[in-house]
Amino acid sequence: VVIRDDTAAQVLAVSAILLISIVLLCLVRPWRNYLANIFDGAMTACILLVLDCGLVGGGYTASVVTTRVMSVLVVATFLGMWVGLVAWSVYKHLNPMDVYDMFFCHHKAGGAAQARLIKLMVVEQAGLRVFVDSDDLRQLDCLFDTIKAKVRHLVVYLTRETLTRPWCAGEVAIALRTRLRVTAVLTPSFVAPSEGQLEAVDTYLDVGGADLLVQYGITMADVRVSFFQLLAAQGCAHVQMQREPTSTGHFQILVDQLLRKQRDSAAATYAPSPGGVVISADPRDPEAAAAACILINKTKQFFALKEGICFLSDHMHMGIVDHCLAIASARALVIILSTETLSSRHQLEIMAHSMGLNEKGQGPATIPVNIFGFSFPAPHYYAHVLPHIWPEVSEDEVSHIGALFRTISCPYSTHASDQVLQAQTADILRRLPRQLFGGGNCQI
Repeated sequence: VVIRDDTAAQVLAVSAILLISIVLLCLVRPWRNYLANIFDGAMTACILLVLDCGLVGGGYTASVVTTRVMSVLVVATFLGMWVGLVAWSVYKHLNPMDVYDMFFCHHKAGGAAQARLIKLMVVEQAGLRVFVDSDDLRQLDCLFDTIKAKVRHLVVYLTRETLTRPWCAGEVAIALRTRLRVTAVLTPSFVAPSEGQLEAVDTYLDVGGADLLVQYGITMADVRVSFFQLLAAQGCAHVQMQREPTSTGHFQILVDQLLRKQRDSAAATYAPSPGGVVISADPRDPEAAAAACILINKTKQFFALKEGICFLSDHMHMGIVDHCLAIASARALVIILSTETLSSRHQLEIMAHSMGLNEKGQGPATIPVNIFGFSFPAPHYYAHVLPHIWPEVSEDEVSHIGALFRTISCPYSTHASDQVLQAQTADILRRLPRQLFGGGNCQI
């Protein structure tokens, strides 16, 4: 027994132990069931009350020495906690661990894959911490606070509808208000709002956007001023893209501009080689190109392919005939199905050629991969739409294209989190011929 012949001191000591156990219970939550933790804390509190009632009802009084010692301990504990909290706050302020070097503001429907790819490239090449909402956003209500306190550089990726999104508009307004470094990337699909649209900016934003932003202290006047500044490059920088990024080299140039790097040579790409993997995407669609580049990047994390992975959009100078020859000698062909795939003659010819080879027991394993925005063809497509896109198409080629769409397609959710993409990449790679893993270190 540590405390002898002093009932009041014993009760106070036990009360202190019970209080500490309640604090630990709140921090650790040892029980799996939520209610079990609540009941445990409530019962401990009841025991504490019973002890206090017994102390008061029994007429026990503590000695002067005990009272002084307990008072000193309580005050010292309180002051220690207060000083520790202040010291921790100062340390976190001087040594921020959760600051983002770059925040990517984008419209998911028009730029999710491009934002994901640029994040991967920036992290890989510069080691920076990049915020993309599908990975890093935990609480939507904290989004603007994150920009205010935890972001060094806001990149606004301007596609067709970026500025119509209320959250994007709020991000721009907050960043310019707090004088962050801001870079606007103007893609060819972006059309700046007119003066009339800026004057009536509440109707330019998506329905309900004005009411949403007001809840966070952002008025339509704030949005209007921030849009004027952004479009006039006042307090921010502009990166003007002359064409849509549809190849590895295009994205590399953009990343170099964002990182302010000078590159002496073009981005490394694999030329078609026998026995390798070939990826086809709509050569006009930047989202499809970004999805293909993401797949290539993620594949490297699973295994190293000696023959490499050839992305056909990196070699458009070769033409469709050489592309078909490359496919005939490949072990696998991954076809990215995107929004405009069904109107892309280049991809349709690739599909028909590959499936024609497969019908004869030749050619590569053909793996369709669908991304956000793709819709499978309706029955009338083959008779009424396809002939307008490809007038010379034969009945056999129509049959081959139909055969591709009867093959199970792998989803590739470029707007989802990195963990989801990692799992979906593994699913795609499982459909590759086993010969491709012969000499590599496969981690699937």
